[in-house]
Amino acid sequence: MSGADPLETLQVEASCSVCLEYLQDPVIIECGHNFCRRCITRWWAELARDFPCPVCRKTSRHRALRPNRQLGNMVEAARQLRGAKRKAREESRCQAHGQALARFCRDDQAPVCLLCEISHAHRAHALVPLDDAALEYKEKLQRCLEPLERKLEAVAGCRAREEKKPSELKAGGWCRGTPGGSQQLLALTGAFFPAEEGGPVAGTHRPGI
Repeated sequence: MSGADPLETLQVEASCSVCLEYLQDPVIIECGHNFCRRCITRWWAELARDFPCPVCRKTSRHRALRPNRQLGNMVEAARQLRGAKRKAREESRCQAHGQALARFCRDDQAPVCLLCEISHAHRAHALVPLDDAALEYKEKLQRCLEPLERKLEAVAGCRAREEKKPSELKAGGWCRGTPGGSQQLLALTGAFFPAEEGGPVAGTHRPGI
């Protein structure tokens, strides 16, 4: 059972043991088995008492049919999964021949089947196994992504450094109103812009400024 397809297991659990189709309006009886309401009602149609379960044959004295809404939701999920699996299977086949896609045509850049490979349309084309082509393009994509990832890391590092600068300036006393901040700022200004001859000396204050 461990190797069973989970979807197939779900479909079995979502099926009625009487009609063998997906459960419709599922109900649970006293023994714990589930059936379509219509199926179990028809099964018991001629009985007045001792209603047997179609699966385990355990009888109950009353027609106790309890709706199983949780199972109904599971049945709907099984229906949708089955449809999705069928669609995926159809998309993985050649539209021209209905065969499984097994080759990749380098000229047309498209997957093809074995019948396409020997057809006139692809006879002179370069074809490789589909798995090999998938691996090759995966490696190419990875090589293209590596420079982009390095650039993103560099941008993230620059951004982190820029975000740290305000806190470093504040910790160094450059902010206005912090002790020693004005003197350090004047000293730095004097280093980049030396006082002109006859001009104000760095660290002095000219009236009116």
